[in-house]
Amino acid sequence: MSNLVEDYNKYNAKIYGCKAPRPPKSSKIWKPPPQGCIKINYDAALNIDGWVGLGAVARNQLGEVLFAGVRRYKAQWTPELAECKAAIFAVWLAKQFGLRNVILESDNSTVISRLRRLPPISWTWTPCLTMS
Repeated sequence: MSNLVEDYNKYNAKIYGCKAPRPPKSSKIWKPPPQGCIKINYDAALNIDGWVGLGAVARNQLGEVLFAGVRRYKAQWTPELAECKAAIFAVWLAKQFGLRNVILESDNSTVISRLRRLPPISWTWTPCLTMS
């Protein structure tokens, strides 16, 4: 794992001219989804220069990574909008990989409370929100 972090930091320094900042340590412990479900953790990061990063990681009940994805946008989004875009990105990735029984997990309680009010998503439903 340390090689991946090292490689990422070298890449980041080469492309963006800086080392990636260390994220604060999370006090939460990842819990696996129930058998037959996939858990997708997603998050957004805002940069002072107007860059927004979106990321998602899908794992099965054994903790095995099924996929991971990132996107970067030049945008002036609020943290809540960025987190919503990350949720949409996570759902889009799940659909691309043909996943059905998905649990979304985030650290943004505002977005989570709003998403809980929505009816369950049908995989035939096409979101009216786009990633741009």
